Amino acid sequence: MNTAIDEVTNNYQDWSLDKLSYVDGLLTLNLKTYIKGDDPVRFMIVFTNTVLFETYDESTHFHDYHQNRDSGVIGVYSDSSLLEYAQTKTNTFSLNNNKLFHYSVMTTNEIIHVLTNIEPQVINVT
Repeated sequence: MNTAIDEVTNNYQDWSLDKLSYVDGLLTLNLKTYIKGDDPVRFMIVFTNTVLFETYDESTHFHDYHQNRDSGVIGVYSDSSLLEYAQTKTNTFSLNNNKLFHYSVMTTNEIIHVLTNIEPQVINVT
């Protein structure tokens, strides 16, 4: 999933997670990079109707986080064990009209996995 974030730099290792906030299904991630010098470039990623999210250290998830994922700092998975788990072991799919998507946001230190039925909003807040 290519977004305005990737126009600044599509190397996820250039980005860091500045802040994560979650309240009642609203997940907000603030990312920043110093790729353009001393002044940071900042983006806010907003997930509405977040059904599930998980945060991992990049190194603990290294072997398979690109599998079935499209390109970009924010990626959507065509298939994943997390989606399979949600579909077969929980009732989240039926509560969301059988339409959930698995996104991940990758930064230099974290990978944030998100299940939602709405595409995230990406806002340049520099």
